[in-house]
Amino acid sequence: MPGPDVTAADLTVHNAHLPQLPLTPDQIKTIPTTPGPPRLRRLAELIAGETAPGDTRDALIHGLLAAELPAATAALWREPRRPAQAALLAELGVIIAPYGTDGLAALDRLRCHLLAHRHLDELLTLVRCELDGRTEPEVLVEDGRAYAQYPYFRDSTLRVPDACYDVTDELAVHHRLTSLRLDGIGLALAGEARVHRIPDGGGTAELVLRGHATGTELRFPAQGEGDGRFTGHVPLADVPEGVWDVHLAVTARGIGKETRLGAPDATVSVVASDGTVATLAAPADGLTLDVGELRHPVQDRLRVDGAAWDPQAGPATLAVTGRCALADRPAGSLALRAASADGQVVDVPVETGPDGSFRTPFPCTAAGEWRLGLRLAAGGREWAVPVPEQPGLEVARWQRLGLPWYAKPLPDRGALSVRTGRVEVIKGVRGRLRRHTP
Repeated sequence: MPGPDVTAADLTVHNAHLPQLPLTPDQIKTIPTTPGPPRLRRLAELIAGETAPGDTRDALIHGLLAAELPAATAALWREPRRPAQAALLAELGVIIAPYGTDGLAALDRLRCHLLAHRHLDELLTLVRCELDGRTEPEVLVEDGRAYAQYPYFRDSTLRVPDACYDVTDELAVHHRLTSLRLDGIGLALAGEARVHRIPDGGGTAELVLRGHATGTELRFPAQGEGDGRFTGHVPLADVPEGVWDVHLAVTARGIGKETRLGAPDATVSVVASDGTVATLAAPADGLTLDVGELRHPVQDRLRVDGAAWDPQAGPATLAVTGRCALADRPAGSLALRAASADGQVVDVPVETGPDGSFRTPFPCTAAGEWRLGLRLAAGGREWAVPVPEQPGLEVARWQRLGLPWYAKPLPDRGALSVRTGRVEVIKGVRGRLRRHTP
């Protein structure tokens, strides 16, 4: 028999959980703090008074019932007198009568049904289950629906409708990614996934790419490996340009559920051999695949930090440093390029370290005026960033076949530009003579 020795402290709802309404301090003062019919009635009155009939009011009422009814019905345990329990039951039944229960969770739909039909003992049994933490009983799957076997499920005497036990819409996919890789071929991932609460809930899986702005769906079968484990691959060649949210769909015993995949917050960009650009990002709301540089330009992944003469590498040779932050790109696609005004180009391949950094020697020994940049080329497309000007860079001087040569950095060109040529000896002598003539 319930009594004051049994409490519902874990189910108590305080004013911190008030409906999201612009309530005044005076209105808040009218709300009882103790769970029970007076508090529930006053909150319902405030919602009705502050909102117009419609979806917003319905959502607030459903939120109210979900938040307040467990504590209100648990208060029955604190009342040892049977007549008082019956009175509380009747009062709660009257308060909830005007409201539908379709938007509530199955446990709350069952609670409302027992209240509406004044089933006191059965409601106390349900409260006891909640107080004991038994809120996720076994689930029966039948004809594509899932039913939680709460008390009195298919009881031949009470005949509570199956709809009060239907948790199909409440089920979710529980998943964990064990590997995730994006390269120039596609997106490969592996992990574990199952529909929570469904026996043998691993089922079959599909990777679903859904257009972030369009809602267009692309589906790719995943391979099951038993016990809920799966592997999947999305070829970049099969994904049109766009921003795609990455989901996982799992079907277990005829019940299909979907979840947005998530991963540690990191951004990985690749360039495929045909020039396709893809970036895998993990914002707070889950994995996103950007195909086509719509959010993540390749140039943002290319950087030149500096350039300095390196005597050990040869005469007039610059050591250019920087980083290419691409996880994958075609071999030989990255180079330092010197371009002249008349269209000549000189390319030096760039090899990067594991972290994408590079230090590449670039000889500035060809005669002419050259503008330097870092260039990535793939599939007929190219991207470039300039080598920044180096204000402190001196003129390099050396001899070739006994004749003097120079490589002189040029200022104010928007990128590091170098003029290379042979010193005109006679002109140089005349210049020195003029400087020393009194």
